[in-house]
Amino acid sequence: MKLLIKNFLISYALLCICGCESEKSYKNADTFSYKDFVEKPLTLHGEILPIEVMSNIPKVLCVDSTALIINFNRDYWITSYNLNNFQEIDNYIPFGSGPEEMLDLRDYFFKDEKIWAFSINQQKIQTYCLSQFLCAGQTTPEKIIHLNEKQNCNVLSLTSGHIITATFGHKNTHLALYSEDGTFLRHFGEVPDYGVKLTLVEQEMAFICQLCNIPPDNFLISYLGTDLLELYDNTGVLKKTIHGPDHFFPDMKQTSTPEGYISNIGRKAHYGYYSPVFTGNEIWILYSGENMFSYEKSNPQKPLLMNKILVFSKDLVPKRIIDLDIPIYSLTIDSLNNVFYGITLDSEYCIVKYKTTFNRD
Repeated sequence: MKLLIKNFLISYALLCICGCESEKSYKNADTFSYKDFVEKPLTLHGEILPIEVMSNIPKVLCVDSTALIINFNRDYWITSYNLNNFQEIDNYIPFGSGPEEMLDLRDYFFKDEKIWAFSINQQKIQTYCLSQFLCAGQTTPEKIIHLNEKQNCNVLSLTSGHIITATFGHKNTHLALYSEDGTFLRHFGEVPDYGVKLTLVEQEMAFICQLCNIPPDNFLISYLGTDLLELYDNTGVLKKTIHGPDHFFPDMKQTSTPEGYISNIGRKAHYGYYSPVFTGNEIWILYSGENMFSYEKSNPQKPLLMNKILVFSKDLVPKRIIDLDIPIYSLTIDSLNNVFYGITLDSEYCIVKYKTTFNRD
């Protein structure tokens, strides 16, 4: 009898836990699953390019037949390679604290024939004419923008000329709007609400995000710690939120250390979306769905490799799934030549090339 009661109590506890999980939902979010991708799935085969890279590369950016790669092992932040002959072209953006130097390169992106480079330590953006990165020679920034609020971790230049940043240190909002000269205008963007109260430390770890322009008037937020996507217009109005295809939520636990509070990964945490790209009226984005705790335990100090791209319309309607035979963790697209590139880790870091056909609408 005692054993029967014990088993009943265990089963009841498990049902309660499962019930609590199933009752979670994001406020005003539409849910979707794998069956909602209506187009025929694709499986693509990649080619590892003979480009020797020095170390862990956080991102590759492809412009025409040139690859721009962040390089941590040199006195310059970006190295360019010719994708036709795989030869190194030159190095750009010097390391340092001088007026045109950068102490770090958090991110860089291509917009309107310009390269935008962002330093999180200096809270500044430097813009360059794209042509400077396509040949050998020194680069000189056209514009240097200092953000006058100091808690920005990602930046995006909108078609309106304003600058959007993902911020930290704010309990209820996690985005900021700046004028094109770096003047702070306002905070906006409610932190996603799924009915669980988080500390500020847990919130910042739970909702690590990336930003992507969706021309002409929108931008996308994708999250690494949950399978959530949000579409905003350029005035800061949230237009649409979708949750899926696996419907998991953040699981971060604040703990105290002698140095202060930190957020640890919980056993129910999963990896979501990474490296969004807009091309041909479609959103392409890498997707994982893998358990964070298990992955970190079995792959310490290694980047997250993803073998799936999910494709959505510009209005966040699921379209198709692309499976990759070589997993990658960064995505850049050359739609003119019907190829895209990513970074993978075999015995060393490599650039992978995939051929496909892109939407021309």
